[in-house]
Formats: sequence, structure tokens, C-alpha cells
Amino acid sequence: MIIDFDPKSGIPVTPAERQMYARQSGVNQGVLYFVEGSGTLPDEWNQEDFKILKIEDRNMYAIPEIRFFISSDSESRMLERNKVQHHLLYHNIQGIHIVHWIVCVRDKWPEPFMGEITLNPTIHLSTIQALAASPVILLNMYRRLEYVETRYMDNPFRIEAQGILGKLHGIKDQPMPAFMAAKAALESYFDLKYKNFEWSEPKDAKKLTFSASRKKPLRKSLQDIASMVSEQMYSGLPAELEPFHFYISDTGHSIMAVLEQHWGEGNPDDYELPVPVKYVLEKGWRIEQGYLIVNAPYDEVFGLDIDEGYEEF
Repeated sequence: MIIDFDPKSGIPVTPAERQMYARQSGVNQGVLYFVEGSGTLPDEWNQEDFKILKIEDRNMYAIPEIRFFISSDSESRMLERNKVQHHLLYHNIQGIHIVHWIVCVRDKWPEPFMGEITLNPTIHLSTIQALAASPVILLNMYRRLEYVETRYMDNPFRIEAQGILGKLHGIKDQPMPAFMAAKAALESYFDLKYKNFEWSEPKDAKKLTFSASRKKPLRKSLQDIASMVSEQMYSGLPAELEPFHFYISDTGHSIMAVLEQHWGEGNPDDYELPVPVKYVLEKGWRIEQGYLIVNAPYDEVFGLDIDEGYEEF
């Protein structure tokens, strides 16, 4: 699923999940995709070491997720009150490849909450790829099929998942009957009890607050070239510059500003122009009457006259 949702209502439940978990609790897995440069990647992850994947001819961040479907109010606070652990292991059972993923919420002893997922690489390869690429794992909580919250934690399995991908290279499609038989054989080898597995270190699941849509009012000076303008994240941009920051196809990351020599000459919208972000950060700015003002050289024929080295695409 490519992330595009109303942050007030959260990440939606799929129709299949609505049917499956209408009368029972359980866990499900998936991958959420954040398009690079779209501004939807949560602020908390700006400095994370994300590997970009090429999906549908777009650069995306693929984030593995586990969804918790519970029925009681008390269980919906499990992730708030308890640390979380994971178990991930590759198995080859009579030529059938299985990746076994268990999540544990350390709520009760000696048998805490555990959710079990068996991944068929010919169906769930994207999940394994996301585990190999993403520095975080999402944990989404649903109570009676209604979204409660999203949390995230460090992904302890990037190296292991990369190794698993190597073992899966070139495998053929695994028929579902054969996979289900191998899955049943795997489950017969052990009891689903905490003591029977090796676990990652216990970690807190941090609450993730999705900010509202980053769409902001287009500056009047950009109305005529709106098709060339998009919103892309610029890491480390001061908050007061954000309303003036836009990505323009032919100038790159830009701050819409009025030059000092033009301030007061007429309608500021007629004088507002894109100035490279790097230049503004280096030279400084001031804000007056809702406009950002910078000092930069200007040629009456060629326009803004600064070094091209300031441009960023």
C-alpha cells in the first residue's frame, strides 16, 4: 500500500482483514510504501538510514509492518505498556522455503502475547525485502477493526533478512498446498511458547504521530507555473522557512523570496522569485508582512545572479 491517508483516521483496514478479524483477534503483516520526496515520510525518520527501492518506476521507502487486531480496550494499550521482541528465522522443509516471524509483546508471564506469521517467499517477497531494507518496523494497533495508533521500533533483522534474500535467489513458485503442508510440519516441531525461541532484544515501540498533509498554500507568484511545482522534504530546513519552500522543476529546492532591492517597489507578489535554499541558509533572511526577504544580486536582463553551485535538484 502506498501511503496516502487521512492522519485523523489512520491507516485503514483492508476488506480482507475486516472479514478475517471481525470475530477474532490476531496479527497480520504487510508493507507500507512512502514515495521519496512526497513529504509523507514521518519527521521522526528523517535521519534514519533508509534504503530506497524502485517500485512502479518510483523511488520508495518500503516499511514492514505488523498489524494487531484485538477486541478489548485494555489490550489496545499493550504496546504503550510493554516492550516488544521479534523472532525471525528461515526454514527449508523438504524443498519449501518458509520465513517464520513471531512478534512478542511482553505483557504477561510466563506466556506473553505472541503473534505468529509464516511468510511464503513467492507471495510475501516484498515483506522480506522491506525487512532487509528498512531500519524500522511499524506496529499498527486496531481495536474492533478501528484504528488506534501506530508505533515503530528498530528493525533488528536487516542483516538476517539480507541473508535470507540470498537463499531465496532464483526460487520457483511454491504451490500453496505444498507450502501449507510445510507450514503444518514446521508448526508440529514446537509449541508456540516464549521459552522455545530466540528473541531480539526487548525494545520500546515508540508512538508515531503522522503529521497532517504537508500540502501548503501555493504562493501567488507560483500560480502560473503550478504544474512545475511540487512539495519535497528538505532535511534540516528551519520551520519559519517551510511555508516559502517549494521544489520547482527547473530551479530545484527553492525559497520564494523578494529581494531587498525590490522590497517596497510595488506588489510583493510581482517581485517574488525562487532563490536556492542553500543561498538563503548561508546569507540569511528576514520576514515582513508575510514575505521572506533576502539580499542577492539581480540582473535586469537575466534575473537572479548567483552561482549555480547553490542549486539543488
